[in-house]
Amino acid sequence: MNSFNLEIFDDDFQYVTFYTVRKEGEDVSETEKFIERFRSDVLHKDDFQQIITLIEIMGDKRGATKDFFTRHEDEASALPPKKLWFLQVPLHNNKLRLYCCKISEHIVVLFNGGVKSAQTALESEDLQSKFRDAKYFARRIWKEIQDEMLIPVNDRHELQDFNGRTPDSIHIP
Repeated sequence: MNSFNLEIFDDDFQYVTFYTVRKEGEDVSETEKFIERFRSDVLHKDDFQQIITLIEIMGDKRGATKDFFTRHEDEASALPPKKLWFLQVPLHNNKLRLYCCKISEHIVVLFNGGVKSAQTALESEDLQSKFRDAKYFARRIWKEIQDEMLIPVNDRHELQDFNGRTPDSIHIP
């Protein structure tokens, strides 16, 4: 895995535009893989719904504040956070992790995730490869930002390429 496309996942929220990544040669994004896998999973139904609700709260009510990003996993973060003071639902029981990368309070890139079954992501069989991928994606995205090939435009909640264009998909070589 080297190159991938950074694509708009959902820009219908008031405060946050969510992006995702699609590996080169694949038909679906990493976030779509997560959703398709857990949308109908009876065993993890409540955990999945909790993560979707957090994304909705972040997008429409609060923005991508630091409260949502308390599970730092090297260059990436994992949802749900350890706790949110404004929610009455305990988050520590959630067995799912959805990896992401907060670019700003208005731009978040969602990756893939899975079931955390051990003390760490690398010890959790289901999360190992998704964790490594998330770190790689986040590292590459931050490198593109550092090199000014990718520019966060926070007042418009979007990412632009180095030419100032705002495409729906940006190729990261």
